[in-house]
Amino acid sequence: MLSTRRNRSGLAIGLALVIAGWAAVASAQSGRKPETVKPPAPTEEKPLITNESTETARPVAEETNEIYRCTDDSSYVRLVGPVDEGEVFTPKAVDVRALIESRPKAGYTREARRAGVQGSVVLNLVLLSNGNLGSIRVLKGLPAGLTGSAIRAACRLKFRPAIKEAREVSQSLQIEYTYRLSDHRIMKMKSVR
Repeated sequence: MLSTRRNRSGLAIGLALVIAGWAAVASAQSGRKPETVKPPAPTEEKPLITNESTETARPVAEETNEIYRCTDDSSYVRLVGPVDEGEVFTPKAVDVRALIESRPKAGYTREARRAGVQGSVVLNLVLLSNGNLGSIRVLKGLPAGLTGSAIRAACRLKFRPAIKEAREVSQSLQIEYTYRLSDHRIMKMKSVR
């Protein structure tokens, strides 16, 4: 009789624990999600868009088919409205094509590296007859600041102008910046001995 009483009391205690555990789970899963406070998103300095006629400015978000121009401090602005650069020849239409003397590499942004973004940015540049870079049109862009990085690299491009009929002329040029994580030094393995 004593062992039956112990079994019943043990069963009662076990049942009480199960009920208490179920009650705790039921109250914890009431259907309401706990409120979480999101930290503010990091802000990134962005170049300003200006309309040369009205001088209004707003942050740049690089988009395909938009036209940009380099500034004196190697940043860039989006141009609003038509761009008059005179007569611009294709590479096939000139006698001597523009010669690229220096083509700086476009760097990976931290955001793009963390997100694993890879691909190509394709830009159409106008190389002016005076040796300066004219307009830059984005033909194909990438997210996470990679298009902006390619535009900034193109702004540092050095070249000799194209020649047609013994005079320097403006020429268009399509340029591609390729981003691959395997090429980036952070992704390369260090040899360990």
